Amino acid sequence: MSNAYLSVHEYLNRVTGLSTSALVGNVMRCGAVAQGATSLTVTPVLTVALNQYDQVTILDGANSEVLIVGSAGAIVGASNIPVSATQYAHNAGTSCCSDGTSGSLAEAIIEGSASLESITRQALLQATYTLEMLPMPTTRAWVDSSRQLTIRPRQFPVQSVSAVNVLYGMATLNLDVTNALIDSIGRMVTFSTLSTTGGGNTLPFSGGGLSQATDGFIQMTYSAGYAYSALPSIIKRACTLLVSDILADVFNPTGAASVQMGKRNVAQYLRGDLSGESALVKQARHWLRLYTQDAL
Repeated sequence: MSNAYLSVHEYLNRVTGLSTSALVGNVMRCGAVAQGATSLTVTPVLTVALNQYDQVTILDGANSEVLIVGSAGAIVGASNIPVSATQYAHNAGTSCCSDGTSGSLAEAIIEGSASLESITRQALLQATYTLEMLPMPTTRAWVDSSRQLTIRPRQFPVQSVSAVNVLYGMATLNLDVTNALIDSIGRMVTFSTLSTTGGGNTLPFSGGGLSQATDGFIQMTYSAGYAYSALPSIIKRACTLLVSDILADVFNPTGAASVQMGKRNVAQYLRGDLSGESALVKQARHWLRLYTQDAL
């Protein structure tokens, strides 16, 4: 399952102009859930009965998951739902919901979140990236004229660096990551002092050492992205727009460029625009420019 950049509560609290009443059944918050749990305690109690094989979606950032209701089901007024074993642990108060009679808001949020990552070309929720290989000298990694090693990892914003190895020729140099300097926006990692782990000696730039002309690779392990609680509001806003674009298909199931509803006429796309993107998607792309990874 992909990441979720919105909870169902957050989407319902935003002004979208779209009707969602038929897309959600029960809107709930779960109690504390252990990994592998087969029952879900929820509040408030169920207002819509759940049957075997119904879905309950927990929207919990990188730990989002879909659970299947067990054979016993759950009646109206129940506060405990039998479900398939959870893949992740969840804190008390995590947002969850069941599907509606005419669709699923939770599924739209997951699809909108995947669309967001397609636009940014990277996940924006915090994760660890292990042994990422970056060629050198390139715009990804280089030694400059002041003898500093600069690295531009593929994922950002970088939160911490746990290992950096320089591979060139037949040599492998393990750099001391305590010397790593991360810039204010988490895009660049710089080593002004190139010392090896445990040795403390500055690496040579001559006599077979590193230089601006050295061909090789940087092998890097690091953490990048935002904790869900720290996601910038502009990212959540963009995700809201992308989810709304998906839900708008309910009112335009044929994908028509223009829809006439009584005296109301709605143009889905600008005349002459061949991109196939609605104004909602274009606005989301605008908000996500700062978080979009370079293609190379």
